[in-house]
Amino acid sequence: MGQYGGTERRERRQPFAEPAVAVSDWAGRERKAARGVSELTFEDAQKELEAIVERLERGGASLDEAIVLWERGEELLHFCVTRLETAQGKIEELAKRTEDVAPLAGPETAE
Repeated sequence: MGQYGGTERRERRQPFAEPAVAVSDWAGRERKAARGVSELTFEDAQKELEAIVERLERGGASLDEAIVLWERGEELLHFCVTRLETAQGKIEELAKRTEDVAPLAGPETAE
């Protein structure tokens, strides 16, 4: 007997293959969900992520589509966060270089 009083039945599940689902962006173009994130600019990745969040919040996606959208959203989020952290590091490095450079004209001393 199984946990709920019946005979235990296990389903054999097929391995989840990545579907070639086209995710429409709101400009009417279609992109394959499998498109590599590294091919995108930060701005394009951010727009696609925003569209995915909007689509998931509205609700009407099937379970399979929602899973694909969620996975793509995670990839895009990771890409965007990594790009922002890299940019922040470069800005901090440039600011440090600027601080390290002595001013051309030093402060005038009053006598």
